[in-house]
Amino acid sequence: MPLGGTGKEIGQFYLPAGVWSDPQGRIYVADMFNGRVVIFQFLGGG
Repeated sequence: MPLGGTGKEIGQFYLPAGVWSDPQGRIYVADMFNGRVVIFQFLGGG
């Protein structure tokens, strides 16, 4: 999955306004104009 660029599809953002992480290693991105929080989690692999 490609990540980045402007839009509303998976992996795209429209004014990302904040990034933070939790103790479990998940990354949260506040996607302001799309009205959502996108959550990323590494599932393993290589």
